[in-house]
Amino acid sequence: MATTLILAVSSLLVGAQAQSRVVVSIEPYREAVQRLLDDDGTVEVLLPPGASPHAYDPTPRQVARLADADLVIANGGLDAWVLTMVDALGDDVPVFVAIESLPLSELVEGDHDHDHADEEHADEEHADEEHGEEEHGEEGHAGTPAGYGEVNPHVWLDPGHMRTIVAALAERLSELEPARADAIGQRAATYLAELDTLDAEIARMLAPVRGAPFVPFHDAWPYFAAHFGLDLVVEIEPFPGREPSAGELAEVIDTIARAGAVAVFSEVQLPERPARVLADEAGVRLGVLDPIGGAPGRRGYAELLRYNAAEILATLRPDADPR
Repeated sequence: MATTLILAVSSLLVGAQAQSRVVVSIEPYREAVQRLLDDDGTVEVLLPPGASPHAYDPTPRQVARLADADLVIANGGLDAWVLTMVDALGDDVPVFVAIESLPLSELVEGDHDHDHADEEHADEEHADEEHGEEEHGEEGHAGTPAGYGEVNPHVWLDPGHMRTIVAALAERLSELEPARADAIGQRAATYLAELDTLDAEIARMLAPVRGAPFVPFHDAWPYFAAHFGLDLVVEIEPFPGREPSAGELAEVIDTIARAGAVAVFSEVQLPERPARVLADEAGVRLGVLDPIGGAPGRRGYAELLRYNAAEILATLRPDADPR
């Protein structure tokens, strides 16, 4: 009896110790990890709600938390601060970079096939300065993953891309937890099916504005727009933190008028005033999107996409039925 009790207690302790600790850079990947691991792991998000990943400065506590993580998940391209921290800790911290799960040719083909308000300023100097990224070579974590420097990193906003990332993440977690691989695979199949359903739901929500001119303030939406058939005519602030000049704003206003756009969209992570001034000058409505999530009501991936779809629909077509 005593031996049986000791074995049972030992089994519980081993199970508790075997629980995986995963650290993710941004909120959209938290849900995916939690759904795949269920009660077999814990997930910590580094980026606080409302913060921009492009210029975030991690706390010393967060650096320390990375050191004992079983897996660190970064998006790549916009959260170079995570990969830089991992590099500083050495090679003992496993890393999964989401953007590397996607075919490079697919991202390049679908990226930036529209005009920028200030495309002539989109040089390497500005990119490094605004995104806080280090110069990168063919290999290594610091900065953008090798070969992905020319693509837009906001890949998770396309549910098709997210589906590919989740499938690759399930394989990585199965390697991390081989004894739980079957369970992870089953959870992945369930979650992937839910993503397909969500994709169809968002497409139905946005059907009334398919083909409509779409003017976001920040360069976060090319994949979302292409996937759901929005006509992304111009991005006002390709690099977060660098407000357009008066001349650039005049060009944007002219582009908005020529395209027949009825709204511009800021983001919860950006100051509202520049977008409000532009909307007033252009005589159009202002919507507020959220590319990251994390706030109450937008913590889950489905909640995040539904919020953005509803905001786009309500701003572009106030008379449309959101159902």
